[in-house]
Amino acid sequence: MLVVSDLQWTGSYFRPAPPQPQRWWNRMKGWLDRNALRLHSNPGFWAFPSALQKLKNGMLYYSRNWGLDDAIRSAEKLVNVSYPLKTELERTGVIFGD
Repeated sequence: MLVVSDLQWTGSYFRPAPPQPQRWWNRMKGWLDRNALRLHSNPGFWAFPSALQKLKNGMLYYSRNWGLDDAIRSAEKLVNVSYPLKTELERTGVIFGD
């Protein structure tokens, strides 16, 4: 079973975010968009290529009761990966949610 991992940041919710953390957060989201496939927005769910393949092959998942079945079925294989992902997260098939 794949279980969603979580990245959260309050950003400018309470007061304007300092520029450095805002830039870091924007780069992190950009990196995810380049290297994983967005399955859902608001909240965002991304799947790395290996996780998407497992999900398409029918592996069960837990996404805190957000229904991703339609997005998984219609998702196209990610071909725009900017470099080979060799992180432990990608090898283990992690899906992210924000």
